[in-house]
Amino acid sequence: MSKTKGYVVRFNEQREEAFEHNHYESFGEPVPEFFHSRNIPLICFVVNRRNILSHIALGRRGKLAGTDVRRLNLNEIFQLNSVVNINQLVGAAPIRIKKNVSLKLENGGLIPPKGFEYILNEISKLAPETASILSKYSEAREKRIKSLSPKVQEVLAEQSRKKLLRLPCQ
Repeated sequence: MSKTKGYVVRFNEQREEAFEHNHYESFGEPVPEFFHSRNIPLICFVVNRRNILSHIALGRRGKLAGTDVRRLNLNEIFQLNSVVNINQLVGAAPIRIKKNVSLKLENGGLIPPKGFEYILNEISKLAPETASILSKYSEAREKRIKSLSPKVQEVLAEQSRKKLLRLPCQ
């Protein structure tokens, strides 16, 4: 079973304005090239210019958007009601992952696994409305799934594949 990954999205002024005025259920953003399987969930954390985590979305690596640039498709965009300042996240991070968490939250990009798990847990605490959305991507869930019999795991995998096939392709 492949692990879910996280990505921090930072917009420039024009793109942030376009994102905020977007009335669709999806949004495409050119980002630096990154490698991530389209079959593995990618949770995107949208951080605005005021260093506030404003949205969470399900991301999907899209087509090339230029030299060393890839389109990142954001779907199922969820706006946070709670104010989550990234300085809070960085300040509370364990020393061993603080530097990586800080770099990704400030500059954007694919989050290392330990940092991603930390961010998931902290956001669930700071923004309780996200707990039900984020809980399906936590490490605890993966441990529960691994403890299931191979047959049950196979059935769950098939259900996930069918659900992914129903998502709109961008």
